[in-house]
Parts: sequence; structure tokens; C-alpha cells
Amino acid sequence: MLRIFETNVKSVLLYGSETWKQTKESEHDAQVFVNKCLRQILQIRWPEKITNIELWERTNQLPITDTIRKRKWKWVGHILRRQNSNITKNALDWNPQGKRRRGRPTTTWRRTIESELKACQLTWAEARKAAKDRPKWRTVVEALCPSRGLKD
Repeated sequence: MLRIFETNVKSVLLYGSETWKQTKESEHDAQVFVNKCLRQILQIRWPEKITNIELWERTNQLPITDTIRKRKWKWVGHILRRQNSNITKNALDWNPQGKRRRGRPTTTWRRTIESELKACQLTWAEARKAAKDRPKWRTVVEALCPSRGLKD
């Protein structure tokens, strides 16, 4: 049953998640859905209590936020290895011109990428350079998305 969940349900749920702007609400909604599915698969009913961490350990799953983050960074590496003329690669570096509205800037996909890089003391230029070398990029992705020891 878990295999069907992984191949059919989870793959459809995460389709295109590499390009999502992650918010706490969207992360929470996705995690609640996954936890609900896993509890149904294990036939854990209402009076039984089990923590989410124990649920993930029993099913050998990672939290959905970790899965999305890892997929996103693998996709970024894939795009950064493309030719300079590629429109997707150019879109990563695009900076809209003009004035923005007053107030706090909106949290965009690009800003979340930059904040995650900053948390690992990396710059966008260093990430671009590391993406050219696949083994080095894998270490960067592992640093950005540590796998909490639940799944290989």
C-alpha cells in the first residue's frame, strides 16, 4: 500500500512542487494530507494516538517540506547546468525593472531560494558555480536539505 502511495498519490501531490513559493500554510496543508493518508494506510483510528514522527518512522517517510525542498534544489541545479541561452535559466536571473509598491516586499520563490542559501552561508554566484560540478552540487543540496535520519 505504501508503494502505491509513493508512486501514485505522492507523485501527483508533488507535481511541480519545485516551482512553488512555499508558505507555512501550503506546507501545513500538504503535510496534513500526507499524514492523513499514512494513518489510513496503517489503519490508525481515532482512539489510538501516534506522533507524526513515529508515523514517519514506521512508513520510512520524510516530512513533506524536506521532500519539496530537496526536489526544488535538485531542479535548481538542473536548470543552472543548462546553456546560457535557455529561457528557464535566464528566468532565474531575471530582475524586473521599475519601482515596487510601498511596504514590505512580497516573499517570492527567488527570495526563498536566496534566504535558504544565506542560511548555509552561500551566495547565488557560489551556487551557480557549484551546480556545474554534479558531485559538489549533491553536497550543496545535502547541506541545504539535511535528511533528519528518517530515510535514505
